[in-house]
Amino acid sequence: LPLSLVLAVYRGCGLPLRILGGYTFLVSLYPLLLTQSRAGWIGALVGIGLAVWLMASRKGMRHATLAALILLAAFAGVGFTLWHTSEIVRARVEKTMKGDVRLQLWQDTLDLIQDHPVLGSGPGSFRFAYHDYQHVMKNYLDPEFAHNEYLHFTAELGGVGITLAALAWGVLMIALTRRFWKADRDRDRVLLGGGLAALAGTLAHAAFDFQFNIYGNAVLIITVAGLVCGVTAPIRSDRERKAGAARLTALLALLLSAYVLVTGVRYWGVTRVLAGADAATRSLSSADAEQLFSRARFWYASNWRIALREADYLRKRSAWNRNPEMRERQLDEAEALYQQVLRANPWEVNARYGLSGLLWIRGEQEQALDIRLRLAEQRPFDAFLQAEAAVALDMMGRTREAIPYMEKAWILARDETYRKELNKLKAKAKHAAPAG
Repeated sequence: LPLSLVLAVYRGCGLPLRILGGYTFLVSLYPLLLTQSRAGWIGALVGIGLAVWLMASRKGMRHATLAALILLAAFAGVGFTLWHTSEIVRARVEKTMKGDVRLQLWQDTLDLIQDHPVLGSGPGSFRFAYHDYQHVMKNYLDPEFAHNEYLHFTAELGGVGITLAALAWGVLMIALTRRFWKADRDRDRVLLGGGLAALAGTLAHAAFDFQFNIYGNAVLIITVAGLVCGVTAPIRSDRERKAGAARLTALLALLLSAYVLVTGVRYWGVTRVLAGADAATRSLSSADAEQLFSRARFWYASNWRIALREADYLRKRSAWNRNPEMRERQLDEAEALYQQVLRANPWEVNARYGLSGLLWIRGEQEQALDIRLRLAEQRPFDAFLQAEAAVALDMMGRTREAIPYMEKAWILARDETYRKELNKLKAKAKHAAPAG
């Protein structure tokens, strides 16, 4: 929005580019309203406001001060108008005023950061690690993001990672700002102002949303920053001397792009192969399933999801195997695969749950029950795990202890299956013979 706005109003762009910029700006406004993204609205206000202020500052601080006052009045007027005319805006703002889940989510995330302050819980681990710290936020069963990129990346990458990211952003913003104030050509100042405003709006949006975890947004941010830096870069007389560094940078960028492309293709291939393996497992086609698991390992051997799916497959097969030796061999293989998953991702709840099922098949019910009770405690808002803890307790003859877990599962999910199971447990406990 900010970049398209400055292109639309700057006369030096030429009529075709101004029309394209104005069209892009106008057609982007209405979808922004329809998305109901309050963080998006904040980012747009910051970006547009900064773009207008920077454009005005080209003519001196007097114009910049006047622009700031006009912007405040304009934003107040737009807000007042939308509040009284748009049900979408009014509903979203009223919801925020009553209390937003983000505040609860951030409190839990701060606890996660406190336990992993230096290196974090690991890249991409927030979705898995968060549940062990979910004590305040109750509305989301499976939050993938912290809805604040600064907290999210601090949780995953620790103080080291967020410091490096802050340095990178700081260097970029300072360089563009210095170039803006020192630019000799008006065209450069316009492009730099639009680019700076776009990046500032993105940073504001990121404080309330998962802006950088949407790959399209990340690519667009890099593209805008690269174009603005490239177009406004000063012409150097020592270009020949720096040709070697430029070639090295290009080579590194090419290698990184190739790595990302290969990784993406591998992940796509594994996803398709595992879908086929799941279908073969459901149709009881063991030979096909094993062949597909082998193919998946060929595609991406280090992907822990392959080990998890294969471990689940072996565990389920062992439950139906009448040959004791073969059954034990399958259980050993499944256990090794579960341990492999937990080494790669210690937060993966499905591996721990699968391990409990494996122990149950082996007759080690006490250990299996202990895992399920710990999972129910660590995931207090997961109805399935609460119900599974109740089932395990009931099978161990501890029906009265099972009732609170099944009751919690019913309250969380409002699933009729859980309600029926709860009634069965209550009836069983009521008619149980008294001890002694």
